[in-house]
Amino acid sequence: MTSRLMKKIRAIRARNFPPKFLETSDIDPVVEAEPDASPSTTFTAHPVRLPDGTSTMPELTWDMSQEPFFVASRTALRKAFGDDLSGKSILDLGCLEGGYTAEFARLGMNATGLEVRTSNFRNCEIVRKALGLPNLRFVQDDCWNIEKYGIFDVIFCSGLLYHLDNPVAFLKLMRKQCNLLILDTHFATEESTTTYTMSDIVIHEGLRGRWYVETPDGGNPKDDNAKWTAWGNSNSFWPMESEVVRAIKEAGFTNIDLDVFPTRVASQRQSIVAS
Repeated sequence: MTSRLMKKIRAIRARNFPPKFLETSDIDPVVEAEPDASPSTTFTAHPVRLPDGTSTMPELTWDMSQEPFFVASRTALRKAFGDDLSGKSILDLGCLEGGYTAEFARLGMNATGLEVRTSNFRNCEIVRKALGLPNLRFVQDDCWNIEKYGIFDVIFCSGLLYHLDNPVAFLKLMRKQCNLLILDTHFATEESTTTYTMSDIVIHEGLRGRWYVETPDGGNPKDDNAKWTAWGNSNSFWPMESEVVRAIKEAGFTNIDLDVFPTRVASQRQSIVAS
């Protein structure tokens, strides 16, 4: 099969299926549009349904309310707090374009999205202004500064932990700032894989895992345009799957639910709810 045909197949799948239905190897990287393009073309990840019926990514046939991990998270939230989530507070870390945050606000939660990159934060503000929800806000900041925003009922940490060089320290920080953690993250494996280029197995922060290169030597670890990389650190540490669970327990979470969403073995990704 030619590479051109494969790209067409992948594009069709991405348009019609939310990303967590697919393994990461099935999806081509998305190129950001020029900053002066219309808002609908500058969004690269979160198709948010707007009040006028349009979407931030009209080329897709689904929106964030249908995204599988959001649906699973909504179920976990209702299991923890009941069907009425009004007034519960949630912090969405590394919220990207604000899609998850917006859906949590639509559930009645006091939803705060934290995003460090200016280009992403600009899109978050587009979403906030379009929705006009008083319980939706976004802040531009580094995730390590969450203490200054107070304690939340829930921290939603999807796609962030694996971009950090000290994940254990960050888990402990999150434990101080929330009662319930919803986590989705990558993990390292015993055997080397071709999916991700990683270091040999090492011990870091007391955990077995592997280092992943976020920014090549000489690169800028605070590149606003590098949307799918870390901010401020050139390498991130991925603990082994079981070590992630151990670190969560050692951070002070006592109740661990591993059944919130299936583990994606091929993409080395797991989801956990902890309290």
